[in-house]
Amino acid sequence: MIVMNKLLPLSKFLSIVLSLTLFSCLHPPSLNRNLATAIGYYTGEAGIVDDLIAREYLEIAVSERDVLALMWLARVYSTGRMGFPKDSERAFSIARLIIDEVAERAADGEPEALFLMGTAYAEALGVNANLLKSAEFYRKAAEMNHTLAMHNLGNIFGDGIGVEKDLYRASLWWRRAAQNGDTIPMLRLAELYFSGKGVVKDVSQACFWIKQSSMRGNANAEKINKERFDGECIERN
Repeated sequence: MIVMNKLLPLSKFLSIVLSLTLFSCLHPPSLNRNLATAIGYYTGEAGIVDDLIAREYLEIAVSERDVLALMWLARVYSTGRMGFPKDSERAFSIARLIIDEVAERAADGEPEALFLMGTAYAEALGVNANLLKSAEFYRKAAEMNHTLAMHNLGNIFGDGIGVEKDLYRASLWWRRAAQNGDTIPMLRLAELYFSGKGVVKDVSQACFWIKQSSMRGNANAEKINKERFDGECIERN
């Protein structure tokens, strides 16, 4: 049985239960349940960010020989995500073995496979790097409400990766990902609202998204709150 790393107040626990219920509606039944849960704790869609729990669920999905879970394993080793050490050689070795099957599932229109092909082309996992192909796969998955694809598509427009930089379009994709519970786009929206870049400057909206990210356990929310807002956005008990 997998348990939380720390005791939570009842209100927060109930919020997490509700988030998990809503999160389950975002992912198609074909997606391995343990993989879906891992992703939820990784992004914050589950109600809280917890890489230890995410890693445990991912390892269970991998033990079930789920192909998309294996591609996720390559992904986390590629850059050291989810508490895994960075191991590029291992990431590439895993990806090479399964990329064809992931591509087949992407061709069938499976959102998670589309997203993972976007990652593959972005990070040269089993394929040659191709930022245009990566963006196209992300776009297809994002249009199917895939949270991390929307997150990454926002990054592409926000950073001008292979496209003209467009903070307004970035804000649209980050907002959709944030509304699904992804904590990093919440912070990126906060930065836009604070600076007035790509959106109308609105400090109250910036604070709103910082609070939302903090409530879901994103540690960087505390840092931004302190550096940008003198600690005023996040209330202390």
